[in-house]
Amino acid sequence: MQSLIFSSHGYEVMTAENGVDAMEYIRQSRPDLIITDVLMPKMDGYELCRRLKTDKTLKDIPIVFYSAHYLDPQDEKMARDLGVVQLIQKPMDTAEFLRIIDGIVQQFGKSEFLPPVWLFKEDLDFERKHEQRLTEMLYKKLGELEQTRSMLKNALEGTIATVALAVEARDPSTSGHQRRVATLAEAIAREMKLEEKQVEGIRMGATIHDIGKIQIPAEILGKPAKLSDIEIHLVQEHTTVGYNILKVVAFPWPVAQIAYQHHERMDGSGYPQGLKGDEISLEARIVAVADVVEAMLSHRPYREAQAVEVALEEIKQRRGTLYDPLVVDACLSLFQLKNFRLESEGRRDTDAGIRAQ
Repeated sequence: MQSLIFSSHGYEVMTAENGVDAMEYIRQSRPDLIITDVLMPKMDGYELCRRLKTDKTLKDIPIVFYSAHYLDPQDEKMARDLGVVQLIQKPMDTAEFLRIIDGIVQQFGKSEFLPPVWLFKEDLDFERKHEQRLTEMLYKKLGELEQTRSMLKNALEGTIATVALAVEARDPSTSGHQRRVATLAEAIAREMKLEEKQVEGIRMGATIHDIGKIQIPAEILGKPAKLSDIEIHLVQEHTTVGYNILKVVAFPWPVAQIAYQHHERMDGSGYPQGLKGDEISLEARIVAVADVVEAMLSHRPYREAQAVEVALEEIKQRRGTLYDPLVVDACLSLFQLKNFRLESEGRRDTDAGIRAQ
């Protein structure tokens, strides 16, 4: 420690852990020389100098700034105006530091300032303690920010789930469709080894991909007979309506694009924009496959639930024309190689909007 070096060199040394304690020690003992850092807890070096300068009994004590903090010419001038006779920058050689301090003690009393000396490294124990405190404070703040971020994320996910339930409440036959599509879409995304943030966005977007159906009349949603051309058009409008609802919200995921594009097809035969291939976002291409498979596995008012083999054959036959080949392959792998199952298989749940396919 630096205090031991000074003691072994013949100096009587007092130390303080912060500027406030240092000021109290100085008042009590009036030392011949003050060596202080610039950055300190409770009171920095500049404030310490200001207080010393206003005290008639202490203002003439020479002060040395010994700090790793860079002082530009303006800082240097302010320090000298406050009574600092020497500015020494860490880190430094111990022997050289002692030589400079000895010179200040011997020469103090002359009117001219000693020239600033910029040297290189040796950390003080106090500096390490100060840096440790700052690090602890930083980790505490980061922890608080992470906790807040987690709370906001949970609240956002809860809101999305609630809105999804509100959409399905208008037609009990659609109960659970969006949730099951989200489950399958997430599984496909993981099978494709996508990054976690992208997987999360796909799950959130799929959970609310049919929000636009909130504007479709209930009698159309629950109609057991074949839809007319006008009714099909109204159903197809749910993609645009959903996009317009979601685009005004600054989601961290592309949920608006998923709602807008999940009925687009690779060959341009989908709706509402007739996008082709990579013009369709990957997230929407994944949800599109999950949407079709889940719909075929569920009962419809106008047909019974299809066997899983039929649903998989549908996407296999349309691979590359309607559906993204990589997404289809991942979906087939889940069901055929990894025994993936959706809870909707064989259930009498429905999504009337699939009739617009």
